[in-house]
Amino acid sequence: MSIDGRNMMTLVFEKLVHVSSKLFIVEVVFFLLKELIKIH
Repeated sequence: MSIDGRNMMTLVFEKLVHVSSKLFIVEVVFFLLKELIKIH
C-alpha cells in the first residue's frame, strides 16, 4: 500500500474513533478475536 493510502486509512480511522469510541472498541475486540483464531 502506498504512503498516501496509509495516511488516508489513518485519517479515516481517527475520524471514526472521534465519532464513536464504541466503534473503536469493536475494532479492537474483532482484532483480538482474529489473533486468538490464529493461535488456535
